[in-house]
Amino acid sequence: PAWIREYLARITVDPARVAFPEMSDVAPAEADEPDSELETIVRIIEQPEYFWPCVIGDLGFSHWTVILFGYYHWGLGIDVVEREYVTRQSTSETISNNVDRIERELWGSQRVKLRRIDAQPQTIADLSTKEMQHPSIEDQVYWQKVRNDEPEAAANNARVRLARRRVAIHPSCSTTISHLRYARKKRGMNFKFEEHVDEGHHYDGASAFMYFARDLDRHDNPTPLLPKGVTVDTHFIHPDVLKNANRSKLALFGIRKPRRRRR
Repeated sequence: PAWIREYLARITVDPARVAFPEMSDVAPAEADEPDSELETIVRIIEQPEYFWPCVIGDLGFSHWTVILFGYYHWGLGIDVVEREYVTRQSTSETISNNVDRIERELWGSQRVKLRRIDAQPQTIADLSTKEMQHPSIEDQVYWQKVRNDEPEAAANNARVRLARRRVAIHPSCSTTISHLRYARKKRGMNFKFEEHVDEGHHYDGASAFMYFARDLDRHDNPTPLLPKGVTVDTHFIHPDVLKNANRSKLALFGIRKPRRRRR
């Protein structure tokens, strides 16, 4: 890289400082002729019939706030990022209103499975107040803090998902794609992104993706136990099915699990 930089006058990157080398050779989303690598990561995935919507992001004020909207596609076994919300120096109310708007645009009245963000406890509490929740959607999910411990492990998990092409990022998520491609590690023992002085960020889109890849729910199968329209009022359902099912999960699909009668 040094020879290319000095003798060919080309912009180069130290391979040892590239945070996500799996994305470094991927063309930007706006490329006219994307290569094969781009087609496997940056692509549009049609929503499946059943999925758990998740909202995960990295909050900043002087730096950027990047929040990702997506889900785990059980049929394809991939993490899908459908939309991103990017802002700077915005209040909790502005962020909450825009998150609610994007959720309704993407998923309608479907209940969000989890909301997690890297922020201070007071900010998370502000985002979770009743005044911040949209009145048209019942049983809102409160914001929780992401797992931001062991950043090296989080980065490794994200790299593995990218290397195995277990990720699909919508082409409109230009900030996330760009930050994943150009993120650089700081010199030192701890894993941190260096600051982009000109744009005033620490590659917050890459941080948001690391949280997304780590906290996304890949364990709870969204497919209902029974087909649509099948309830205890319309069909005979064997007691063992109801006994082994989770009450809250059945309720999401209009199935009421009878309670035990007290003796």
